[in-house]
Amino acid sequence: RGSGAGTGRGTGRGGTGSQVNAFYDVSRVEVIKGPQATLFGRSSIGGAINTILNQPVKGETAGSVELGFGERGRFVGRGMVNMPLTEDLTLRVAGNYEKINGYLTNLNGGDRLGPLETGAGRAILRYENDSGLDISLRGGFEQRRQGGAIYQAVGLPKFTVDSTLRGRESFSNFDIYDGVLRISYPLSDIISVTSTTSYRDVKNRYTEDYDGVSAIVGGPYSQTSHSRLFQQDLIFNAEAGRLSAVAGGSFFTEKLDGTVQNFVNQTFAFTGVPDAGLLPNDYSLALFEAGRLEGRFKGWSIFADATYEVADGLKLTGGARYNYDNKRYTQDITNPADLPQSPLIFPGAFYNWGYYTSVPITSQRAWRDLAFRAALTYEVSDDLNVYASFNQGWKAGGIDSFKVETPEPFPLFFGLDAAAAGGRPNVYNPEQSDSYEAGLKGRFLDRRTR
Repeated sequence: RGSGAGTGRGTGRGGTGSQVNAFYDVSRVEVIKGPQATLFGRSSIGGAINTILNQPVKGETAGSVELGFGERGRFVGRGMVNMPLTEDLTLRVAGNYEKINGYLTNLNGGDRLGPLETGAGRAILRYENDSGLDISLRGGFEQRRQGGAIYQAVGLPKFTVDSTLRGRESFSNFDIYDGVLRISYPLSDIISVTSTTSYRDVKNRYTEDYDGVSAIVGGPYSQTSHSRLFQQDLIFNAEAGRLSAVAGGSFFTEKLDGTVQNFVNQTFAFTGVPDAGLLPNDYSLALFEAGRLEGRFKGWSIFADATYEVADGLKLTGGARYNYDNKRYTQDITNPADLPQSPLIFPGAFYNWGYYTSVPITSQRAWRDLAFRAALTYEVSDDLNVYASFNQGWKAGGIDSFKVETPEPFPLFFGLDAAAAGGRPNVYNPEQSDSYEAGLKGRFLDRRTR
């Protein structure tokens, strides 16, 4: 998600579990189809969505409040205040709160599942002077409390479930904190520079009961994660006559720590058929598995993109980006026989991973890529434009949380020690794409046809 920094953002590792944001006090949303080789670059093989927040407005005192109500006890409250502190310093504060009751009746206890309660706030302090210096400091938080994914068994009435997890035992909770420092300054009449420094901290706790019944067949499953992401971007923009260009670089580092726990009926884990006569909420015939996961990621990129108007209406664009990503990932999977929650009847009937690690196992891999883009556009008239483009996309490879690679074939579902077998977390390859496009855009028949 962007911060209003303009073009050229080299975003970090996407999908860190942090893209769960309350949506408030937003100026606009930009959707750019992919692949994006240069301006948005990193991991935007499918395109990019950039959310532009409202910024403090110099010299303006303003405020707003929005309230909403609905069924299931729904309440929404949003507000903002824009306050000049001095001639050049302005503060904008915005907040969001939303609550709605659960709508699914749990036959196992009669409680309601599927609620949502989220509170979020943001403050932006912005300094602008006559020399063109623009500094903004943003801090924000979001606390989200909602139910985890809920599964309904076939044949149950609408809006009813039969889940082992009752009430607040089913949850998907997020605590998000972020901060952004953005400094922009014109170095000359044709060149400006923008520095964006950001930090994001995301904690998540999650549970789900994926078998859809109150007896312990598969699940409850739970996981936790804690991600800390730091990123630094530096971007130069230039405009001179028929030429416009942007160039810059980006660096990020991220720490990710997590745990995974899962219950499953021991017979079901071993044969695919659960024990007969399982009772609601009875864990006595369940196998318990637990693992700890640790990721350390870093990367950097440099890019340049320029557009030159060769002749009136004829523009040529070219750009390139070099990406480097390094990922290190560790699996630490405890032997279920050593866990007090597992009264094992079938020792070694492992389900989630199919193996354990007597000592933590680690994989580390680095990937590099050089991607290009080029485009030629011609404005035939005010009503007709023709174009052709070539874009490359790239997304770094990754490392699995639930799979290992070993020197020799490794049988699963028998609870073997992956570390003793020389196992390492499985590494998968990057994604790459080449996109070619040509077309025209115009209005015809007295502008009644587009």
